[in-house]
Amino acid sequence: MDLSNVLLDRTNLDFSHYLDQEIDWSDGLIGIKGARGTGTTTLLLQYLK
Repeated sequence: MDLSNVLLDRTNLDFSHYLDQEIDWSDGLIGIKGARGTGTTTLLLQYLK
């Protein structure tokens, strides 16, 4: 199993980031910037899952 599938399997969907409702996911390019540990990667993994 590759790393991306492992990360998706371990992604928790019990909560969502407040930015999830603010982002227009149909845009062609989305930039998400934040400090380490603030949930930026988790936000993307939850969207992908």
